Amino acid sequence: MVLTLSFYPHLKADEVSPEATEQTMKQKLLLLLAALAAMLPARLAARDFTYTYKGQTITYTILSESSKTCATKAGYLDYTNRVVRPGNNVSGDLALPEHPKDGNIEYKLIRISEYSFWDCSSLKSIEIPKSVTVMEKWAFRGCANLSEVSISSLESWCNIDFEDETATPLLFARKLLLNGQLLEKLVIPESLSVIKKYTFYRCSHLTGPLTIPNSVTTIGDAAFKGCSGFTGSLNIPNSVKSIGDYAFEYCDGFTGSLTIPNSVTTIGGAAFAGCSGLIGSLNIPNSVTSIGGYAFSECTGFTGSLTISTSVTAIGDHAFYNCTGFNGSLIIPNSVTTIGGYAFAGCSGLIGSLNIPNSVTSIGGSAFAGCSGFTGNLVISNYVTTIGSSAFEGCSGFNGSLTIPNSVKTIESWA
Repeated sequence: MVLTLSFYPHLKADEVSPEATEQTMKQKLLLLLAALAAMLPARLAARDFTYTYKGQTITYTILSESSKTCATKAGYLDYTNRVVRPGNNVSGDLALPEHPKDGNIEYKLIRISEYSFWDCSSLKSIEIPKSVTVMEKWAFRGCANLSEVSISSLESWCNIDFEDETATPLLFARKLLLNGQLLEKLVIPESLSVIKKYTFYRCSHLTGPLTIPNSVTTIGDAAFKGCSGFTGSLNIPNSVKSIGDYAFEYCDGFTGSLTIPNSVTTIGGAAFAGCSGLIGSLNIPNSVTSIGGYAFSECTGFTGSLTISTSVTAIGDHAFYNCTGFNGSLIIPNSVTTIGGYAFAGCSGLIGSLNIPNSVTSIGGSAFAGCSGFTGNLVISNYVTTIGSSAFEGCSGFNGSLTIPNSVKTIESWA
């Protein structure tokens, strides 16, 4: 860094008095220190303090003196030794206070910082106060023996911003206790409009149906991923517009139908992947314009037909991969322009003819591979230019005609 300071540009060097020179040097030094301080990361410049609560001493970092807020001390990546230095080393049962104190001064704990409890493999349980609003990445990475997370407010827990899956203690704990009782029946508070990403990630020991109120408009990424204890149907309320990536991935305990309302416009990638307990027909409503990759991959429990609405323009890669339970027809509407690779591969229960509409210009590799249930004709639209490799491999059930239009320029291997 180069810092150039000039206080007397109009004077020659021999015209500046010793007193002015001394004052100038002091000013230069102060400005230099201020410039260096400004270049430091905020956390390095912030002040830390320790506080003992319920037998555990934790280091905290002050975030704001004016609002009296703090965070658990962040760890950091030691590039010299290529190891992580955690912000705190704890074991056993840890209860974080809502208001830790530095002497007589009380602060509000609002953040659990990155690497705060990295690799605390002897940590068994943790109590999160309702004051916490942010959990940063890697906060609980490596806490392999963490078994319980205790909270006092479900609404406060739902309002936490989790940076990613390594930010939540449920990554390992999987048990969520509400006021000392194991949370089994999950009823989302009506005060919420958004179920944030990773809120119930890997939360197990749940029983009964999942209740989502009409106040919710958005279900975030991986919000319920790995919640394996649900039973009954999965009803998405009419208020929901967006279902994020991995939102219900591997929620394989459901035993009823899946209802997606007309309010939903986006179904994210892998949104329902691995939900093998869902039964009945699957109807994609008219409001949906795109079906993300892997959206319903491995949903093997469906027993009815598959209906794709006339508003869908793109069917992503592996969207319905290995959905073997369908026993009805497949109608691809004229709105669809792209069918991704492996989109319907392994969907052996589909019957009747397969008509690729004129709107489709691209059929991905292995798009219908292994769809052995079809019993009618295979009709490819007049606008398809390429049939991808293995696109219809193993489709042994067709007993009618096959028409390949003049528009097709390329037929790849094993098509």
